[in-house]
Amino acid sequence: MHEGHRKPSEKQNKKSRWTEFFRGLGGLLLDLVFPPVCPLCERPWHRSLKEDLADLHRRLQGEKPVVLKKKPSGICPQCRALLPVVIEPFCLKCGKPIEDDEAEYCYDCSHHHHVFEQGRALYPHTGPAKRAVYELKYGHRRRYGAVFGREMAQRYGDWIKSLGIGLVLPVPLYKTRLKERGYNQAAEIAVSLAKDLDLIYSDQALRRVAQTKRLKKLDPMQRKLALKGVFEADLSKIPVPLCRNVLLVDDIYTTGSTIDEAAKVLKRAGAVHVYFLTVTIGQGM
Repeated sequence: MHEGHRKPSEKQNKKSRWTEFFRGLGGLLLDLVFPPVCPLCERPWHRSLKEDLADLHRRLQGEKPVVLKKKPSGICPQCRALLPVVIEPFCLKCGKPIEDDEAEYCYDCSHHHHVFEQGRALYPHTGPAKRAVYELKYGHRRRYGAVFGREMAQRYGDWIKSLGIGLVLPVPLYKTRLKERGYNQAAEIAVSLAKDLDLIYSDQALRRVAQTKRLKKLDPMQRKLALKGVFEADLSKIPVPLCRNVLLVDDIYTTGSTIDEAAKVLKRAGAVHVYFLTVTIGQGM
């Protein structure tokens, strides 16, 4: 056996286990001092302290950690029980909840062409979920992004795999707004999602090259015009097979203008299909 392929000794394995133990213990102590906060009720709580301690003990003994089918995301049980989620009937194109259970598409998707293939969202844009997205975006609650990313992975992991998604991209911010905010909320969500599903993530393949005024008060046509030319895409550094099916991640879906414009430049750069996931979404008709 070559020197470079020698198996780790028992002493090295033991040292590695202790290193992992103290790293995990440090994380637990940090959570106890600065406990995770549920993004919906903003109350501190620990997701699974007892289970985490038991898992650390197993690691120290050299046993394999227990793999949970559903990892705790960070939303407390009380909020999860009351939280409205997007369920059928919803638009088969954009994922907006619709009232007519016989309709396949919302009014917008029935009357307007979208560049993206399909999209989904976690929650209707109302109540606690709406407030939590606002706090993530403007209230410096950066950690909420990881919670929503894990929620997306649990809820839509099978959907993502069925589409053959190879690349996860956040909808980017322009550099001045990124500097003001300190982080891109879409990137915080996308990183967590990609990590949980073991997908390739990039924050360089899609860039915002121009600033737009606030889109919230613009109608769909004004949004579309305001977004023209604001994105650039470069997929040349990503292996071609991964670029075929791309997933865009953002915080809110309203009219789809932003997703459409991003999808347009991604397809020009070589993407074949573009899908999206958002935390919240408006109501359809």
